[in-house]
Amino acid sequence: MANILLQDNRGYTFTEILVAITILGLVITPILTLFISSFQSINHAGKRTTAVNLCREQLEQVKAAGYSDVYRDYLEEGSELYFESEIEGFTGFSRETRVEPYILTVSEDTSLELLQITVTVKWQQRNIERVQRLISFSGHY
Repeated sequence: MANILLQDNRGYTFTEILVAITILGLVITPILTLFISSFQSINHAGKRTTAVNLCREQLEQVKAAGYSDVYRDYLEEGSELYFESEIEGFTGFSRETRVEPYILTVSEDTSLELLQITVTVKWQQRNIERVQRLISFSGHY
């Protein structure tokens, strides 16, 4: 019996191969779709992380300059907005930094003069403009 099975040289028919390829295609298609959507999600998350880091970097630079310097540079000179159309080393990202006065009323007779710092980073992804914005406050003590 074993000799008979080993000596069968007919091979597979065209129909058997076609059925096997169809089944393989049905199994692989969802897996490939999963890989593609995972890659797109990872790519989007990476760009969003880059945008958050670019926002943080600019916020820290503005805050590190000190209240009086920021007030002078952004508000006294009449330019509360600073725009970078292209960020060095980060192709496709643009950044806007806006500084505005903000009065925080603590009580009837007490208020704090703060600066509201808003950093917005924009980039294009799959023909959609994406935006990441961080807001922070700075004050003098």
